[in-house]
Amino acid sequence: EKKVHVKINPKKTNLFHVRIRTKSYNLQLDSVLKKQEILSKEMASIIDDVKLSVNGRGKIIALRNQNEIINKWETIKIQLEKTFVGQAAERYFLGMNKKINNYDKLLLDFKQYRLFGLFWNEIYQGYSNIKIKEKNHTIDNMLYQLPLSIHEKIVLGKQEHNKICLDVKGKLADEQEYPRKISNLLKRKFGEASKGLELIKYAGKYRFNKKMGLLEDLNLKIVTAYGKAYQKTQKYQIIKEE
Repeated sequence: EKKVHVKINPKKTNLFHVRIRTKSYNLQLDSVLKKQEILSKEMASIIDDVKLSVNGRGKIIALRNQNEIINKWETIKIQLEKTFVGQAAERYFLGMNKKINNYDKLLLDFKQYRLFGLFWNEIYQGYSNIKIKEKNHTIDNMLYQLPLSIHEKIVLGKQEHNKICLDVKGKLADEQEYPRKISNLLKRKFGEASKGLELIKYAGKYRFNKKMGLLEDLNLKIVTAYGKAYQKTQKYQIIKEE
């Protein structure tokens, strides 16, 4: 579960400076995955305060505080390398070091739906005058390191004063990028399941400033499951700071 505060400052036509501060990040994994849980929480602290530039379509176009993120990483890496040892950990830290120090790769990562891409989803543009619209959306690293494709249905909801609400629901898309890898991974880890991978819930609400198209707040819940052996729940909440 992730709760973030977002502050948006208009700079000029179709350009906004955005500050995203993570206020809480709760992650609970099975007891056998406690080391992964600890590592994930430590890594999340590196990007608990991110400054971006976003255009009028809700697309992230620039990262404005990479040096701050690099400094946090250099500080925390020393302790992580003492806590997590072995070849797998070394490869992971090497990959993270390359990504964090590479502006283009880091910005691309922030655009992913699992990080900050979902906060806008380029969802307002093109939907404000359409009551119902549907599209497929791919989310990276949804099932371990594999992506899942979601068929989203966006419905124009309640409008009041200068605010507009978009209701979002989703189901697994008919076509996945790596269906065989997904099936084999789940069978290898958890055995057979009668229904295979399920998207139990994918629902949320985006509320925008109708005049500017700026995000006001967001609540989104995603639940995936594979029989009784595996269930993953993700909750996202955004609160706009004035």
